Amino acid sequence: MTGDSDYSFLALCANSVPLSRNVNDLTQIKIQLESERESLSGALADAENANADLENRLAAATTALNNIKVELERRLREKEDELEALRLVDNRYAGYGHIQPTQDHIGSTHAKS
Repeated sequence: MTGDSDYSFLALCANSVPLSRNVNDLTQIKIQLESERESLSGALADAENANADLENRLAAATTALNNIKVELERRLREKEDELEALRLVDNRYAGYGHIQPTQDHIGSTHAKS
């Protein structure tokens, strides 16, 4: 058995130059990979920050859009109320037959809005 281990040791010593070169190559590859990992980590952090910024901008835009929607719905209800008031006036005058609403009356209805 000792003969085999002596032979392995001698073979290892004979191949020590290629092994040390392999260790150096692997060390360089390790350094390169660590550098790439740091670069990718930085890029990921930048992308996450940009994503958070875009999400904040989206939330602000959504809020603004909802506010506009609420305002437009309010204005629409006001106009519908105005139209309903005009219909009531028209119906009242229609019952009189020959009496029609004047432009002054219609204008004052619009001015109240």
